[in-house]
Amino acid sequence: MKKTIEIILCFLILFSCSENKQMALNCQDAQKLAKSDFEKGKYIYYEYQYLNDKKSSNKAFSNILKKKNIKVIYKTKYPPSCIVEQEGIEKSKKCYQRMMNLEMEAKFGNHFF
Repeated sequence: MKKTIEIILCFLILFSCSENKQMALNCQDAQKLAKSDFEKGKYIYYEYQYLNDKKSSNKAFSNILKKKNIKVIYKTKYPPSCIVEQEGIEKSKKCYQRMMNLEMEAKFGNHFF
C-alpha cells in the first residue's frame, strides 16, 4: 500500500513539472510579439530603477500613464545579486521589454516618459 502511494506521488510530480515548463522565444520572436501586442493596443511601459531610487513618484507616474491606457511595470535596473543573467526565457523577456519601450517612445515621444 505504501509503495502504491509513493508511485502515484512520483507520477503526479512528474506530470505537474512537465506541464509548467515554458518555451523560451528567441529575441526576434519576442520582438515580433511585442510589436504585435503594441498594435493590438496592449501598452506596457517598463520603467527601470535602481534599488535605492525614491519610489514616491511611482504612483503619480503610473496614474499619468493610466490615463493613456498604458500599464507601467517597474523593474530593477541591475540584478540584486551577483548571479549572471540567465539565457532563454530571461533573455526573451528583456528583448520583449526593450521593443515594447521603443514602440511606446516612438508613439508617445521620448519626452513623455
